Amino acid sequence: EYGGRFDSQAEEAIIAMVSEPTISGLSILGGDPLCQDECGLITLSMLCNRVRYRGKTVWLWTGYTWEDIFSLPCRDARHQFQKFLVADCNVVVDGTFQQELADRKLVWKGSSNQRVIDIQASLLAGSVINIKIVEVVFETTEILAVSALALATVSLCLTSVSAILKRH
Repeated sequence: EYGGRFDSQAEEAIIAMVSEPTISGLSILGGDPLCQDECGLITLSMLCNRVRYRGKTVWLWTGYTWEDIFSLPCRDARHQFQKFLVADCNVVVDGTFQQELADRKLVWKGSSNQRVIDIQASLLAGSVINIKIVEVVFETTEILAVSALALATVSLCLTSVSAILKRH
């Protein structure tokens, strides 16, 4: 089920899920998380803090760019809360998806104009620090008798580790 109201019960359910040792973090996307009103931005920021406090990462996808958020002086309270929310994330994928720049080979983004930004390093540097993505290729010379389900599971696992993050 989807489309429900985000309330304290939903927040506690999210915190319970991300607290599991097999969960590495929280991804915030859909619509544009930065298009919330002030109350929504504060709520998301507090959620990010709770997730990061547990040692988990927070990723956010937005159509806004780093420059839209940090290079301009604050226009109003909402803009300041957008800055707070982004600053509470580990990684932000910025920029609008552009169909003419779409590439299915890209990792974590849909079009080549988008950037995968290390937010904490960028805040320290005062400028964008992109996360360098290095692909890892797995090759196998032998496959023993494997069921279709097991093969699909292995494929999903390999897909999920097909890239390694490296700062440059």
